[in-house]
Amino acid sequence: MQDCVKEVRDLESSYEDINALIELTEEEEDREMIKEIQREIAKFEKEFEDVQKITHCSTGCGGCHDKIMAIISDLMSS
Repeated sequence: MQDCVKEVRDLESSYEDINALIELTEEEEDREMIKEIQREIAKFEKEFEDVQKITHCSTGCGGCHDKIMAIISDLMSS
């Protein structure tokens, strides 16, 4: 369970980093940063898929599923 929570916390950090990059890009209208954001989103998606595999999120099995989904839900609503 601790591994699952660590993975989700890492996703949370990546999510926050991506949001910071987006805010910087909007403020500075820096088109080059768009490529960086795209790379970070692709990396985030890969990491999310890895968490799904580890926790069996796609099947809803495992004790981590509800905890992970609650954390992700909290992140998305923030």
